[in-house]
Amino acid sequence: MDSKIIMEDGVTTRTNYQYNHTKSYNRIEIIHSDSTIVLEKYLYADDDLSGLPVSCETSQSVLRNGHRNILPICISRSVNGEITERKIIQYRDLWGKSMNYVYPIEEHFQVGDGDFEKRVEYSRYNKAGKPVEVRMDDQSIVYLWGYHSQYPIARIENCTYNEVLAIIDQNSLEEIATAIAPDDGQWEKVNSLRKQLPDAIVSTFTYQPLVGMLSETAPSGITTYYKYDKAGRLTEKYRIDKQSGDKEYLENYEYKY
Repeated sequence: MDSKIIMEDGVTTRTNYQYNHTKSYNRIEIIHSDSTIVLEKYLYADDDLSGLPVSCETSQSVLRNGHRNILPICISRSVNGEITERKIIQYRDLWGKSMNYVYPIEEHFQVGDGDFEKRVEYSRYNKAGKPVEVRMDDQSIVYLWGYHSQYPIARIENCTYNEVLAIIDQNSLEEIATAIAPDDGQWEKVNSLRKQLPDAIVSTFTYQPLVGMLSETAPSGITTYYKYDKAGRLTEKYRIDKQSGDKEYLENYEYKY
């Protein structure tokens, strides 16, 4: 078991991490200075899932057959011994077809002792097994991927994938996803969605692979930049003043080691 202690403003919080045989979390215990204990428990395909909905058995079989025992099926959260919420993740496989992936298709949530309700549905994936359309609480969100499908380069809310396809064809989206990094012409296509989908909420992101996010452009058009040191640690978070061209620092980080 690993532990971490944080002291801030006179308040002490101790977090204990416990792992299973796959080195995945199975318990995270957070002990606050007022004696409140928050416990998160994770159940996987190798665990006893009795008492959970039957759909969990299907996911258990899918994960075992796909040798993906590190993916959680159920995550529960309790406060002082009383369960406050649970999340169940349902999985599907495409083994034997063009894509050999095991991926989530739905997430169901339970608050207290209420019924489980579906809140998240993964409607569509790309060839790399990355979600490109997700429905959350009846709202559709589209994700565009880049950098060899490692990172999401756009998040488009209040929009369907078919609406995006009406503007950027499937072949172009696949070329953008598989490129080392999107080129200027590909970024022009992605950024055109802001005007061509006036009812959508579009955010875009650039990255330095294996390091982190370099920039984030909000739906408002305001861009936040991120800078890292040679060790890959975040050192600056800033914006550029449009009139002066000067940096407006939002956060600065200094490391003593």
